[in-house]
Amino acid sequence: MFLHLLPEAEQGQFLDIAWLFSISDNSLLWDGKTEAELTGETDLKKVCFQVIESEKAILENFSRECGKSRQHPDYTDFFGKIFNDSLKSDAEGKLINKLKSLPLAQQNDPAQRQQAASAVLAELVTGDGSSPTAHKIVLFELMLLCLADGVISETEGGLLKHFVELRQIDDCIYDDLLERAESMNRETTKTISLILE
Repeated sequence: MFLHLLPEAEQGQFLDIAWLFSISDNSLLWDGKTEAELTGETDLKKVCFQVIESEKAILENFSRECGKSRQHPDYTDFFGKIFNDSLKSDAEGKLINKLKSLPLAQQNDPAQRQQAASAVLAELVTGDGSSPTAHKIVLFELMLLCLADGVISETEGGLLKHFVELRQIDDCIYDDLLERAESMNRETTKTISLILE
């Protein structure tokens, strides 16, 4: 919505951070299997996150808004990293590496996931950024992404708060932006329901 207002360098950083938020609470798959489906023959070294189609669509929209359309030279590289199983985005690869260091039973645990994702977020949020306005734009867009499935998960909520700390955004601004993001999400859901009736 407001990503075009960000400087180009910060748009690229935003896309990496958005991908981290998108996968932060998605289930892990080992060799294409969920934790309940694991067998003795499952290759536990082949780890990836389950892709949620609605989140993938939002990420594609973010990318178009940042100028990474099919005509843009970076489009193939960006989506190759994200959606090709053999190539991981930097954010995904970093998060998987941190989770792999945990016992298998803890890799989908929300508290462990939030801790690992927060560490990756701290690596991705680099530089001072161009302005406090840019930080608020990024925060608002991340809130909308987290609300795409109707609720902000525990992991996503922790990441949002960590982003606020890293960018030194006031709590009152966080609360105001969250209220507006929730309101926008409700209205969008109502509009879609009305259209589909």
